[in-house]
Amino acid sequence: MPDFPVARFHALKDGEGRIVHAGDLEVALFRDGDRVYALGNTCLHTGGALGEGFVIDGCAVCPWHGWQYDLASGRRRPGIGDLGVPTYATRVEADEVVVTVPDDAMGS
Repeated sequence: MPDFPVARFHALKDGEGRIVHAGDLEVALFRDGDRVYALGNTCLHTGGALGEGFVIDGCAVCPWHGWQYDLASGRRRPGIGDLGVPTYATRVEADEVVVTVPDDAMGS
C-alpha cells in the first residue's frame, strides 16, 4: 500500500475540505479539529466534488446538494443501506499529511 504526502497540516483549515491527489487518485481531505480524514472525492448523489465541501458534526458535506458522509467510515448519513464512499488511512508526520492508498484502489 503506497503512502502519499498530500498537504501540510497547518495549511488545512479546520472544518473545510480540500481536493488532493494521492498518486493518480483524487481524494477529499478534511480537517476536523486535530484529525485529518481522507475520503473518495465523488459524492454518490450526482457526482459532486466532496473536497469542495465542509464538515458538520463529524460528516463531510457535499457542496452540491448537502449529502453527508461520516468522516471515519465514509457511510452516508442518515444511513441508507451500505451506501458510502471509500476512506483512506491518514497520518501526520512532521506537519506533512500522508494518505495511504490500498493497492486495489490505485488507478480507479
